[in-house]
Amino acid sequence: MKKQLNTIVKGAGFVFIGMAFSKIFTLLWRIIISHLGPDAYGLFSLVFSISSIVTMLATLGLGGGVLRYVSYYRGKNDKEHIKGVIVSSLKIVTISSIIFAFLLYRFSEFISLSIFNNVLLVPLFKIFSFSVFFLSISDIFFGISIGFENAKYVIILQQILQNFLNVTLSIFLIYLGYNLIGVSIAYVFSAFIILLLSILLIEYKVFPVFNTKIKSKYINNELLNYSIPLVFVVVITQILTWIDTIMIGYFEPISAVGLYNTAVPIANLLLIVPNAFIFLFLSVVTSESAKGNTKIIKEIYLRINKWILLGNLPIFFIIFFYSDYIINIIFGIEYVGAKYALSILSVGYFIKSIFSTTDSMLKLLKNTKILLYITTLTAILNMLLNIILIPKYGINGGAIATTISLIVSSFIFGYIIYKKINIVPINKKILKTIILYGLLIYVYNIIMQTLFENIPFYYIILGYIILNILYILYILKLNLIDKYDFEIIENIKQKLKNSHK
Repeated sequence: MKKQLNTIVKGAGFVFIGMAFSKIFTLLWRIIISHLGPDAYGLFSLVFSISSIVTMLATLGLGGGVLRYVSYYRGKNDKEHIKGVIVSSLKIVTISSIIFAFLLYRFSEFISLSIFNNVLLVPLFKIFSFSVFFLSISDIFFGISIGFENAKYVIILQQILQNFLNVTLSIFLIYLGYNLIGVSIAYVFSAFIILLLSILLIEYKVFPVFNTKIKSKYINNELLNYSIPLVFVVVITQILTWIDTIMIGYFEPISAVGLYNTAVPIANLLLIVPNAFIFLFLSVVTSESAKGNTKIIKEIYLRINKWILLGNLPIFFIIFFYSDYIINIIFGIEYVGAKYALSILSVGYFIKSIFSTTDSMLKLLKNTKILLYITTLTAILNMLLNIILIPKYGINGGAIATTISLIVSSFIFGYIIYKKINIVPINKKILKTIILYGLLIYVYNIIMQTLFENIPFYYIILGYIILNILYILYILKLNLIDKYDFEIIENIKQKLKNSHK
């Protein structure tokens, strides 16, 4: 198991750094757009959310299918089937992405005028429609890269370079006076560049798809049976992510959408740690599944969940208790009205992070239909809650709806994994740690509020540092980080040192 965990952790370290840069660039991009005003930022958020859902539909779930079957056949060293999976996926997604891009372009006026009653959305939707093709095809190549346990190209291209291009090109085009039109053009051009580079890197650095004599062996029916339910899972997950934004746009002024979307990207920071591990988790456990190593898979699952929770706990509590300070620092005083929405969302995203590996385990067990059913029910619940709560509570209602939906789906996924393989992601020691950390930061916050009308920011930082020193000492005392964890960390350090020589 040590070898498999080393693969995940070494990859996770690189992924974490990459995603940290990605989140920085993404936040910077959103900050730049937010300075165009809450209305402009709201328009951008609506277009971005709907085009993201359309792009996920266009992939037909084949990005996940490629990842799963490339990993599986790589474990068997079956290059013919690997090529067959890739070629089939590329052909299908090329056709589907062209169709969906055309549909978004064609119905841009209907969406803008009939649903959101805002003519300013029309040109933005038309420009964003071109990104659907570029991003859908790139998704296949990223699936190939992760399937070969080679995360660095995905991180460099998708997480770092694309976001860097979004920022730099947007600044340039806004400077020239193009504002939101310029931001939209920057986004599409960045997607085009990333597609070209992903094709070149996969072809010459990972697995030759076009320039090779390897004959393809196709499993089209099995691939589609696995992927089609997955596309609905992915799309419904996207809907869960964006339905609050879309419905706030329907019920509330466009400025409320801009306000709410300062909270969403900050809450999303809680997914950096789990995403870093999950990036290679499914690939590694699928490869082990092909070898019949069930015990190793269970051990990997438990240990990765522990690392995710312990890593995310300090991030969650600082966002939850000091949401107003964070929004003010990042977006400015005019967006602080989203502070309660951010605190509420942080709870949902933290719970989601704890159970983040459960959907990967269901994919491993080929239970994509169960995944689809649960995700669909969760999306319906989220939509109903949004309809009830947003008219009454505005953006806070949207945050409550999303948080409840995330908690419900997370617990259901956790229960299903428990019933199937008899393991749970949280033990009593970890639960005790969560409660103790929460109580300590709560008491510290109460003391500071008693002493100061407005808590000085340096007191928040000082208290946070002291609290985390106590936190580290506590988890060491409870042996939550054991000898085996230190051996893996030391091994990773050694590998990283050797790679620099």
